Amino acid sequence: MDYFTSQIDAESDRSQVMSDMQELGFGGTPAIVFKSAHGTVDTFPGLPSDAQMEVLLRPK
Repeated sequence: MDYFTSQIDAESDRSQVMSDMQELGFGGTPAIVFKSAHGTVDTFPGLPSDAQMEVLLRPK
């Protein structure tokens, strides 16, 4: 019985994550949500290039 309960919970979690991602404007993966240098939440859809990743991950 625990197996089925955990499967239902996992499916519910996946559905919630997909709903949240769609609300942010994403239609698929990969997708990145991050806090900008200005302190606002920003998004990046798709796979960033190496140069874009450096900008996204640079220290503040």
